[in-house]
Amino acid sequence: MGRGRCPSTVPNQIIEGKYMNPKKLVNLLGNEYGQTNFRIELRLDQYKIYVLDQKRARSPGLTQEQINECRVWC
Repeated sequence: MGRGRCPSTVPNQIIEGKYMNPKKLVNLLGNEYGQTNFRIELRLDQYKIYVLDQKRARSPGLTQEQINECRVWC
């Protein structure tokens, strides 16, 4: 088991990682959930987002429109 991980924790949202600008995504998550209220992992080309305290979040999850704003279009 890795440091700081809880094996029973289920991600609040999973986002396809292809063509994603990680800086934009982290900024968006900070605005949506609070700078210290989320954890993000990139595994197998998927961003797994964990919200630590849902009561402090502005919404239950990112919309597809918000996610698309973080994409890098070629």
